Amino acid sequence: ISLLKIENDIPEIINVPLPEGLQCRFNQVHFTEKDPFLTAGGIAWSETTGETFSFAAVWDVSNDSPQLIATIDKSDRNHSVETEGTLQKGISAIAFNDRENEIITGGADQRLIRWQMPGTDDKSIPSLSYIDELKGQDNENAHGAMITAVDVSSTGQILTADEKGHIILWPAPKN
Repeated sequence: ISLLKIENDIPEIINVPLPEGLQCRFNQVHFTEKDPFLTAGGIAWSETTGETFSFAAVWDVSNDSPQLIATIDKSDRNHSVETEGTLQKGISAIAFNDRENEIITGGADQRLIRWQMPGTDDKSIPSLSYIDELKGQDNENAHGAMITAVDVSSTGQILTADEKGHIILWPAPKN
């Protein structure tokens, strides 16, 4: 992956590091307003084992040499779902929630997952919870298709869309 930085109408390619031995394809990127952090979510596969899995990375892009600071990968909550005999994987939507200091991902499994922002020594981001824990329990608000977009307002309210055109404005967080 590379980042194209444009200054004075002159493009400069800046290489963005990935973990050794991984090939990645990203579906969505997001930039946080709070810190100079960039995140991208999609799918990765190991060059040595051929294993594929949902994947996201977080980089500090505060200077011309971006640093990989954390990854979301190989979690038990990995945005995988089997439909009609085919296993679909991948993070299809991603956004920072600056107010709650978290990352929110949506995926092939039709779910939203909250992830804790990395600390200074963290390299792997732990999952906090599913946002739509009631999915499958007659919850009218849960998505019925792959989530294709996630956005978070400055008040922490989450808006999502899926591939069937459904848009959900999730309830505001309780303070």
